Amino acid sequence: VGGGDQPPAPPLEALDLRKTEARERLLAGELAVARDLYAEILRADPRSRGARVALAFCALKAGDGDGATRWLDDAARDAPLDPELYYFRGLAAAARGDAADARRQHERALFLDADFVPAHFQLGELAASEGRRPDALRHFRNAAGAMRRAPGAVISLEGIYREHEVASLCARNAEALAPGGEEART
Repeated sequence: VGGGDQPPAPPLEALDLRKTEARERLLAGELAVARDLYAEILRADPRSRGARVALAFCALKAGDGDGATRWLDDAARDAPLDPELYYFRGLAAAARGDAADARRQHERALFLDADFVPAHFQLGELAASEGRRPDALRHFRNAAGAMRRAPGAVISLEGIYREHEVASLCARNAEALAPGGEEART
């Protein structure tokens, strides 16, 4: 009958509670606890793309870009067209100092979902750091517009910001980059 050395999967309700707890721990910045919870979820549900992406995020935050890439590659086998995977690949590239690859990965995420807020935000940050104000402004405005078009959408920007925080960051960055903004006055 197989699977003799695997413990039985917990009931779906228990797994859903674990997922909720893991996400809350991740949002609270309790990465070690979140990592352990997501590993437990993955043992119970080996096909959980969300758990693999969250484990990639935890690896990134721990400075393990190679580990993050392995988790993302594993998740991509089941969902190769998921924009979130390219977004996180972009974060991994940025963490290793490869801005060109980070930009490519975030652009791939936007190719798959033109309203993917985290990729717009990261491309805005990259463009601003490179002195490309018009591109940065466009990405921050696109992110803000996407949030207005889909209010209440879950924004996973590195797993640490809530939607209202991302909206505030986009507005502040766009204002600073716009002609006559803070940056122009300094």
